[in-house]
Amino acid sequence: MTWEVGAGVADQELVERLKQGAQAWNEWREANPAKIIDLSKAPLSGLDLSGVDLTHARLRGADLSGANLTGASLRMAQLAGADLRGANLTRAVLVRARGRDADLEGADLTGVDFRAASMIHANLSEATLSEASLDGSDFSVAFFTRANLSRADLSHANLRFAKLRFADLREADLAECDLEGANLYQADLTGADLNHAVIADTDMEGARVEGAIMPPPVLRVRRPHRPTKAPYMGCALPLVLGVGLLALLILFL
Repeated sequence: MTWEVGAGVADQELVERLKQGAQAWNEWREANPAKIIDLSKAPLSGLDLSGVDLTHARLRGADLSGANLTGASLRMAQLAGADLRGANLTRAVLVRARGRDADLEGADLTGVDFRAASMIHANLSEATLSEASLDGSDFSVAFFTRANLSRADLSHANLRFAKLRFADLREADLAECDLEGANLYQADLTGADLNHAVIADTDMEGARVEGAIMPPPVLRVRRPHRPTKAPYMGCALPLVLGVGLLALLILFL
């Protein structure tokens, strides 16, 4: 049985292999390094996938809701549109993963390695990302409403226009993070490091910043209005003067 998604096909054989556990799966992958792991749209909800090697796996649109992915390797995995709601990804590795529009609402992402991952417009509302590493990642336009990001590393991350309403960012590292247009309404930034962070058009109404290292304010200099210049007369000026003198001579003759 297969589930076809465009050019990607999820094979039932792969699902059955996954069900055999991490040891059997990882040994099979090691013996078949050239095998393309395409699990697009595959029903993997609730499976125990702890410690499995899903490096480079195609998981676009896959249902991984409630799955146990503790310590799993999802390096460079394709997770666009995947359903990971309520999944356990504690200490999983998602370095350079691609997960546009992925749904991780309520997922446990404690200590996850998201370095250099691209998770544009992903939903991480109410997810736990405590001590997770998002260094250099792209979570622009993502949703972190009521997410726990305490002590997470968000340095150099792209969080432009992200929704971080009511998020817990206590002692988080946001150094050199891009927060342009982000919404941090009533977020808790107690003790957070925002040194050199980009804060432009950022909504921080009601946010707690006690003990936080804040970047210096950015002064927007408005250029003064310059009046319209008079038209340039150039070489026409001597001609005008000459005509005037000629008129005076005629008048007195």
